[in-house]
Amino acid sequence: LAGTAIERLYPEQWEKCQLLLYHYRLAEERKKAIHCTIHAADQAASVYALEQALGFYRQALDILKDLPESAQSYAETLSKMADLHQSRGASDEALAEYQEALRVGGESLPRTNRAELHRKIGHVCATKRRFEEAASSLSKASQLLTEEDVEMSSVLTATAWLHWHKLEPQAGMECAQRGLRLATIAGDLKRMAEVHDVISNLCLLTGDHHARVAAIREGLALSERMGDLTRTLWGFWNLAFLYEDEGSYNAALESLDNVVRLAERTGFVSGTANAVRSRGEILYLKGEWGPALESLEQAEALAQRV
Repeated sequence: LAGTAIERLYPEQWEKCQLLLYHYRLAEERKKAIHCTIHAADQAASVYALEQALGFYRQALDILKDLPESAQSYAETLSKMADLHQSRGASDEALAEYQEALRVGGESLPRTNRAELHRKIGHVCATKRRFEEAASSLSKASQLLTEEDVEMSSVLTATAWLHWHKLEPQAGMECAQRGLRLATIAGDLKRMAEVHDVISNLCLLTGDHHARVAAIREGLALSERMGDLTRTLWGFWNLAFLYEDEGSYNAALESLDNVVRLAERTGFVSGTANAVRSRGEILYLKGEWGPALESLEQAEALAQRV
């Protein structure tokens, strides 16, 4: 009764979840406790309160682990937690959680969910230059899908990234174009933005400057349209590198300021450190020694917190 009263009083405030959770667990209403905690975590993640979101997901997992029929929910919650770790650059934690989610979920997971986990494992392995593992995971994902599944677009995008890491731009571009076609047919803005991100990086390998600029701007526009702060952050970072290559240092600094603002908002400490370091390097190139040294010292201090 106490839990229901609190729920009616605070229907949209995830910060009240701890109180709700206490009463639901006290009354042994586990299903309500799980729903409450995952809802709170999702809400916290949606406003980039990442520490709170991770805390709520951990509490949900703590309840789910004791329920024998909860393998699918446990795996889905663990995958969400891994997504948060990956967005913060904690790839080791993310990889372990994706692998555990796949192990626990097993055949209880829908086909497309299993493909998604294989794809995420493959993508993380590619970023860690574990190319054989990446290719194996992405192949497993593809085998579970057809081109009628929009998830195939993301698998093709992840495969394009693998080719980028392996310095294979032609093969990467072929995968990216197929992925863009599928995402566009589905009208999936997020997946379209993801493809433009990899296309911009592949263009860096081919030296096609104009195509790279177009892809970065298209991806950034889609990310801002969706309100996706993490993807917008990476869009501004790509622009910063582009402007630095052109020698447009003021434009690069403006883009890096946006990166720092978004990295701080999303709790991406290593991203903040790297952006501040890049800012210091550009200030050095401009001959602004004092501000450059200040930025480099700030970046070092931030790096020690990672």
